[in-house]
Amino acid sequence: MSIDELERKIGKWRRNKTSIRDRMPENCWEAAVELAGKSSASRVASRLKINVNDLKRRMAHQQVATQSTKPKSLKSITLKEIPLSSRSSGYLFEIVSPNGTIIRVYQ
Repeated sequence: MSIDELERKIGKWRRNKTSIRDRMPENCWEAAVELAGKSSASRVASRLKINVNDLKRRMAHQQVATQSTKPKSLKSITLKEIPLSSRSSGYLFEIVSPNGTIIRVYQ
């Protein structure tokens, strides 16, 4: 949806709402978030006459929701085999994450 189409849709909603407390329809917010992701939140909020902080909050919420649904890549974990002769360290194996965190499993 283009910003012009969304601006018309929100304008129509504003003219037809029954109470000052009526919330903007969710599909309008979703379209605004999508447009703001392509340009900037302040430009979209200004053009649509919506609160920029509300838009940014929704953008952040969508980003978190998107990240939590993405499967974690197994390529980011390195398994290191430790030969039997060098197990004097006391652990069976270790897992090293890309950020340097080490998990060791002891016998």
